Amino acid sequence: SHPNTVHVCAALVRYKTSTGRAAEGVCTTWLEKMVPSETNEFKLPVFVRRNQGFRLPRRTQTPVIMVGPGTGIAPFRGFIQDRAAVIQNGRECGANVLFFGCRHEKMDYLYEEELK
Repeated sequence: SHPNTVHVCAALVRYKTSTGRAAEGVCTTWLEKMVPSETNEFKLPVFVRRNQGFRLPRRTQTPVIMVGPGTGIAPFRGFIQDRAAVIQNGRECGANVLFFGCRHEKMDYLYEEELK
């Protein structure tokens, strides 16, 4: 669906330590400032590495059950997009089931419309 782009799904890290000091994530607070607009385009160094163990089955007809128990939805979103492209190209595709957790549906159910 997006062959020439990399999508990042990250939670902004901000919290108070036990001593009351404000703390924030180095990467997520830096990324927060990287909002593209019509006049600004940001380029980030990204290193993509193939993972031989965490991938879809070679046979698209094989059903897939995906479980993300709080580990993030990003890789599974990619798998679902890949399988949707298989179907869109008229090829046979097995069933796809995704189980994932989120604490607050209104805040954490990212990509809700896309996944329904």
